[in-house]
Formats: sequence, C-alpha cells, structure tokens
Amino acid sequence: MWFEDRGSDLHGYAVATSPNPGGPFNTTHYNVDMPGRGKIGDFNLLVDDDGSAYHVRTGFDIVKLNANFTGPDVLMSSFSLGGEGPVFFKRNGTYYILSGSGCCACIGGSSIIVNMADSLTGPWTQQGDVGSNPTKFDPHSPNNYVTKAQASTVFPVSTSSGDTIFVWLGNQWNSGLELKPPGPRNHDLLYWTVLGFNANGTVKQVVYSPSAKFDMA
Repeated sequence: MWFEDRGSDLHGYAVATSPNPGGPFNTTHYNVDMPGRGKIGDFNLLVDDDGSAYHVRTGFDIVKLNANFTGPDVLMSSFSLGGEGPVFFKRNGTYYILSGSGCCACIGGSSIIVNMADSLTGPWTQQGDVGSNPTKFDPHSPNNYVTKAQASTVFPVSTSSGDTIFVWLGNQWNSGLELKPPGPRNHDLLYWTVLGFNANGTVKQVVYSPSAKFDMA
C-alpha cells in the first residue's frame, strides 16, 4: 500500500505491506522519492498484464516500480496533461489516465478529463471532459460537475456474464460536514459509477445516478 508522507520530517511517498488485503499493515519504506518532474501528491498505481506495476502522479510522470513494488525502477515518460488527481487503468490494450480540475478538498468535485494511449510512453490523446454538467460553468456554484467528487480510483470488476466493467470511485470532499454535528473527513461520501465506453474506446459522458449497481462473478 502506497501513501503520501505528510510528517514534518518526511518527504516523498511511503509504502506499507501486509500478508492480507485487510491488514494490519506495517510501513516498511519511508521517503520514497520518484524520478521525473511531477510534484509529490496525488497518484495512482496500475498493475499491467505482465505483472509489472506503474506509478502515475500529478505532473505527470509514469514510473515503473521495482519487482517488489516498493520503489522506483525506471521513469517511463513525463508529459503535461493538465489537472490533478490521476487515475490509471487499462482496457482492451488501451491505457487510460483520467485527471480532473484542481480540487484540494473542494466542495463540488472536479471534471473527468480522459487521456488515452496505446503505450505507456505515449503519445497521449486527450478525449475531453466527461464529468462536467452541460450547463454554463459558474465558479461560485457547487453544481458544475456530475459526481460532485474528485476521482480516487478506477477498478475492473468481472461480472457473472463474463464481461469486465470499470468502476469509477470518487471522493465527495467535505460532504461529511453536512452531518449534524459535522463529521470528520472519514465521514465524507464516496461516489460510485460504472464507466461506459463507445465502440472506439472513448469514455461516454458520465450521467448522475443516486445509486450504482453491478453484479460480480
């Protein structure tokens, strides 16, 4: 498990390990610095079909991890996509990085900007934004974005019919403040939605739904 170091005497990322997905975890690596020009902050991980793991962070840099997934091996590419909060996945041989507009614990969420490539080294093609409402943008409104969330991850799910779907998960920052009394950060809500894809692999416009339903194999 990777996370960002936030202690006063720490920098970079930290890595914790556990024999079980549910923990308990033990932090084994501190101050893990990554090559490239991106800033230390929002990141996501991808394990490719051959078992190799890759780290992407706002900036943007893609770094191949070492065999133990505990640190960097080699910088694969650096490029500018705009936005922050990248999520990283692969579908039908195409790599996707979904980034969004700046949303540092914001209220109202962010956009979902789709970037696609046939190789981790690029070139990356920007499809556009599939997460904004079609109404005119209002900088003072919390209703500009469909999900009112900032992306956290996208993960594949195998269904009982043998298909693979991709579930987008985002943080609705500060939503816990609506509780009486206001709740702490871990009371913030998560927004789930199943991504739709067009025949050419581009991502369909995200449409709001009060619930997300999918079956699992």
